[in-house]
Amino acid sequence: MYYPYPEFAMLHGIYIPPNDENGYSDAIVAACKHIKTGEKKLHIVRDPKFEYWITKPQFRHQNIRLEREELSRLDMRICKYKELWDSVALGLGFKFTPRNPKVLKEDPHVYGIDVGPLIRMKIEYNQNVDGAVPKLDIGMLDIETSVLDDRFQNEILCASYTDWSTRTTYEFINDQWCHVTDEEMQARVDKEQASFVEGLNDKARAVWDEKPHQFVYVHCPSERDLIIKLIRKVVMMKPDLCGVWNIAYDIPYIEKRALFNQIPTNELFCHPDVPKDLRIFRWKEDTKPVDHFTDVWHQVIAPGYTRWYDPMCLYSRLRKVQGRENFYTLDFIGQKIVGSGKVKFGSNASHAEMQLHDQVGYCAYNCFDTILPCIIDAVAQDTSSMMVLVGISELADYSKQTVMLKNEWFNYCRSKINSIAGSILAPCSMRQNWDKFIGNVGGAVLSPNLLEVKGTRHLKEASIETSVCMLVNDIDATSNNGVFPWVTMG
Repeated sequence: MYYPYPEFAMLHGIYIPPNDENGYSDAIVAACKHIKTGEKKLHIVRDPKFEYWITKPQFRHQNIRLEREELSRLDMRICKYKELWDSVALGLGFKFTPRNPKVLKEDPHVYGIDVGPLIRMKIEYNQNVDGAVPKLDIGMLDIETSVLDDRFQNEILCASYTDWSTRTTYEFINDQWCHVTDEEMQARVDKEQASFVEGLNDKARAVWDEKPHQFVYVHCPSERDLIIKLIRKVVMMKPDLCGVWNIAYDIPYIEKRALFNQIPTNELFCHPDVPKDLRIFRWKEDTKPVDHFTDVWHQVIAPGYTRWYDPMCLYSRLRKVQGRENFYTLDFIGQKIVGSGKVKFGSNASHAEMQLHDQVGYCAYNCFDTILPCIIDAVAQDTSSMMVLVGISELADYSKQTVMLKNEWFNYCRSKINSIAGSILAPCSMRQNWDKFIGNVGGAVLSPNLLEVKGTRHLKEASIETSVCMLVNDIDATSNNGVFPWVTMG
């Protein structure tokens, strides 16, 4: 239905709902990559079509929502996704579309409407290619903001972007704050680099020695110029993923300063290949209650080749079953994984002192704040793990294990057992009284595919009388060398 590009894999995408900017025409903008050559393309689908299913009239006798229904008992309907509720109302025999679609969502005879066009498109791409996820191009960004009370108050003083695929670090310097030549900057960077590389462990040193690293210094006459050059460099380099350690600080700060400097954020963050009417930008903060501050999963909604993410939260989520770290600072995680941490301030005791007395050293410090997370990812392979674990789901859903399971269940029913999964849409709920007794243990890191691949031979049963019942998909299959723990049932 979405006509995938041959030999391309879909990495991520954005669904853009109808609005007055695009003439109330919704669209999908997906980033795709050739599995062999690494060529990148945007796959743009306007007014995406959508297929769903309604129980045939002679079988509409149940008043509860089924987990799945045989295809032979369903009628398939196709409509424009933006016209879904009009189509559902017509299919159910309504003479008009209810103003509130709740009554349509509650109908137990509608199937497949809870898995949107973005996931359907990714399913088609997954079925269209054989082979592993293409090698990812990773970038990292970091900004340093003024803590001074003078005329630089609140300004971004310097920022860096490291493009790991080309082993290049770009340092953007606000010339009004720091007057320095490229030669002076390189001399200081060489000094800090020697100390940094000396501390790397064997794995990290092998990664570092794969290619020579180079530095480019971009002098900016103002903060406004710095913001534009920084973000446009990232966008035009087209990394598949761009990480920002503790993204909840940097991206909202850049957005705030961009608006202060009258820079349109949709034009700033979107690639020119995205049609003008589809260029949007939104910072979507994850405000749900969490047990730990790294359990959040913020989103930068900006269609294009690059998806922004927080490597700190990803690192934590992938190791959730191993327990929490004492700290999640870049310095602490860097020391643990690669042997080197952040550049030290030397005799200066604070950011304020560095910004006042050692601007060149502060810029060098900023450079390695993006190099370090690149090396951490190269050693730990966190982004590759994320892309495998997210499966047919979108990166925005990576923190929602139940949503990813729902998507996998829809795909499994459709492709393997000739059925369609029942739809689950808010405010409808399939919650049962016994759900409160089922705990979540490491669910955020478990791929639902693991159980299907490994099979029930990895489950051990014990003839012990007990009232405890554990769901196997709530236990992390990877925590015991790929073997599931015991499942005891009373």
